[in-house]
Amino acid sequence: MASHERVRALHRRGHTRLYAPVLQALTELIESAQVRPVIDRTYPLSQAPEAIQYMRDGHAGGKVVVDL
Repeated sequence: MASHERVRALHRRGHTRLYAPVLQALTELIESAQVRPVIDRTYPLSQAPEAIQYMRDGHAGGKVVVDL
């Protein structure tokens, strides 16, 4: 069974804790670039307060990045 299929199977069975097999499967997916973060917005450091407010307001549909 492929890594992503193992993760889905464990999730369907109601396993919510990250067990070793799940961590291994996630590691394989990340290392093979099959899992990538979704970046909603990127803010410069000078706009960090705006980035925080954007997240607090619940607008973020992915990760909010503050660029250093």
